Amino acid sequence: MSVVTKAPDGKVIAFIKGADSSLFKMSKQVCLDKLRNDCNEMASNGLRTLVFGMRELIEPIDLDTL
Repeated sequence: MSVVTKAPDGKVIAFIKGADSSLFKMSKQVCLDKLRNDCNEMASNGLRTLVFGMRELIEPIDLDTL
């Protein structure tokens, strides 16, 4: 699930949440190994995990048409 919002400074930001296996494919490598290890550790303890991410959208977007 994702949501696109406009910050007070005018930047357009997309926030997303979902299963770690899905979002890892879309992520940059920065800190990905630690996050993957943390999720695996929680899963081995029987916990479910959700991952959250965000990205600033650079191209002009008409928020009224989304």
